[in-house]
Amino acid sequence: MVEYYNGLKPDHPLGCNLCPGELVAAYYEPDQTWQRARVVSVDLTQQQQAMLDVDCLDYGDSLMVPVGRAFRLQPQFCELPFQAIRCTLDAELVLPAGASDECIAEFQRLTKCATYEPIRARLIRFQPGTGEPVLQLLVPAGADSNSQLCVTEELRRQGFLL
Repeated sequence: MVEYYNGLKPDHPLGCNLCPGELVAAYYEPDQTWQRARVVSVDLTQQQQAMLDVDCLDYGDSLMVPVGRAFRLQPQFCELPFQAIRCTLDAELVLPAGASDECIAEFQRLTKCATYEPIRARLIRFQPGTGEPVLQLLVPAGADSNSQLCVTEELRRQGFLL
């Protein structure tokens, strides 16, 4: 996929007139890789160039990508099922509106936010109606520890959650 999309020019027809809902290969600048993604919206308000808001289908994150760095996803790159699944965190972990900067920083520290380091999740139940899995996040209790720490319980212990 990388070789295929690296060979295309920004004005290639596969990149023209992309619309919300379309599957694309979107260039992720920090890793210099192409991600399989779905277009969420097209932002034409940028002065320099239009931007696409996309959801990555294998990693679960979102990106803003210049239109010239996204192309329609070719069928051969859809054979492998998408790797990200939609899920919900347990309701107790939802940070309250107006959560303190300290609370947010501690959540980010515990979960190693945006570092792509693996963390574990425990299935609590499935959401009635949608069937989405509801999860608790688990992180190592210490640097050399095999035991797990529940993020919700740790934030509650520290006084960030009720």
